[in-house]
Amino acid sequence: MIKTITFNFLLVFTCSITLAQNAEGVKHIETVKKELINSKVDTNRVLQYVDLCTAYQWTNSDSLQRYSEKGITLAQQLNYPGGEVRILNSQGIALFFQGNIPKALEILFKGLRIAEKNNLPLESAICLNSIGSCYLFLGDNLKSVAFINRARAIDETIQHAPRDLYWKIYIAMWSGLVYSDLNKLDSASFFLQKAYNDAYTPGFTDLYSTRPTILMFQGNLYFKRGNYEKALNCLHQSLETYDLYHDPLGTADVCTKIAEFFKQMNKPDSVIKYAKRGLDAAAQFNYKSIVRISSSLLADQYEMKDIRQAYYYLKLELAANDSLYAPKKILELQKTLSEEQQHQQQILEEQTEKQNRLKQNGLLAGLGVLLVIAFILFRNNIQKKKANILLLQ
Repeated sequence: MIKTITFNFLLVFTCSITLAQNAEGVKHIETVKKELINSKVDTNRVLQYVDLCTAYQWTNSDSLQRYSEKGITLAQQLNYPGGEVRILNSQGIALFFQGNIPKALEILFKGLRIAEKNNLPLESAICLNSIGSCYLFLGDNLKSVAFINRARAIDETIQHAPRDLYWKIYIAMWSGLVYSDLNKLDSASFFLQKAYNDAYTPGFTDLYSTRPTILMFQGNLYFKRGNYEKALNCLHQSLETYDLYHDPLGTADVCTKIAEFFKQMNKPDSVIKYAKRGLDAAAQFNYKSIVRISSSLLADQYEMKDIRQAYYYLKLELAANDSLYAPKKILELQKTLSEEQQHQQQILEEQTEKQNRLKQNGLLAGLGVLLVIAFILFRNNIQKKKANILLLQ
């Protein structure tokens, strides 16, 4: 049974997956597009498609579909599974963003199997981290932390190339998020600080608004610790940076987060101010999760002030909720999770069978060695007896 997704939990989750392009990111993508026109048909071209898919996974489903189809086709032609897995991960995140979690998990598990089959540690870590985020969304914290810990354990063994430093930061950031949600606040602080330090190294270019997202998560952590002043300070720094980056998705996230905190502090005017700003930003991209949360906040605040306004926002909330959690999607999700469970059971059975074969082969090999030794001893004994007989003659 899928657990109920709490108001605060869904907000924290959606904050983490919307690292949209900032001005630097837009500039980078325009450069990649120009380079793509004359690039050779090789693995570097696949990586250019990967860059485009990573950029468009949050903001433009049509562009993502176009570039992902080309990228996967080329990756398969060149037998380059690493590129294929990264593009599959982008497809999974995009489906997440659109609220299609069953299909997202199906694609992410597919990417993970390809990565593991081809012994690709970074790509395995990327998919594991994304799958962990799915389980966090579903409210299954134990599975979430298990997948994210597996991702981090693999990632910590990798010497990252400069272009892949983003993933190191992203996985550390997610680790901080999941531990924060589990109320393991010291662990959360450790990983968020680690992500922060790497995100502010001179060699890192923040293409996908990583820095303001880390600040937002730190604000959430301070709020859990009861330090409201530091929490709001981090959140306002995050908002200023999102504005500087011209990132409406990030703005939608952090404004809604600030509104949620002001609700807990019983400051209704501030709730309305930031929830409206979050809703306006989310509406630009039909960002359903934030539309749902901000509308819920506004409906609640207007209930005793303006019943018409309350009803308007309630309708927005219900429409977004139906889109995200329709019964058909719940059934699809259960089917996807059941199929993956069967796949994992099959892997376990195959591993057990392989181990049993190895044990049997080891036993047979041991018996073979003993037989050889016994034969040698027997032959030596016969030769010794023959030698003794000759000496007695």
